[in-house]
Order: sequence, then C-alpha cells, then structure tokens
Amino acid sequence: MRVTPFNTGKVLIGCNYQPQPKPLRMSRTETMLQAALLRVKAPKPVTARQTDWDGIVIVGVCIVAIVIVYAWLWIR
Repeated sequence: MRVTPFNTGKVLIGCNYQPQPKPLRMSRTETMLQAALLRVKAPKPVTARQTDWDGIVIVGVCIVAIVIVYAWLWIR
C-alpha cells in the first residue's frame, strides 16, 4: 500500500516513507521493562519458563568486581 505524500507546495512530506514489513518482536526483558515502566502486569510468556541469562551474568560480574575490590583493599 503506497501512501500519497502530503504536498506543502515546497516539500513533499512522506514521499520516502515505507512501512515496516513485519512488526518487531520484543524480547522477554524488553516486555518486562515496559510493563514495569507502565505499571501493569507483564503478560505471561507463551513459551515455557526461560532463564534470564543476561541478569545472571550481570549479577556474577558485579559479585566478582566486589570481591576483587575487597581483596585489593585487604592486601594493601
């Protein structure tokens, strides 16, 4: 479906617009973040329960960083 551009006399508005071929699919983390910001309940995932590996990695890196800082201060 081609949209006719709006002609202002000097500029054609929307002459190069092309709608996206398919809607974007949000990840589980993006859906949870959007639900939290909008203060609504997050929809239940369609698939089986999934492990949030990104969160686990972030927590692990933070713990390792804290241990390194405390070890450095203790040795010093």
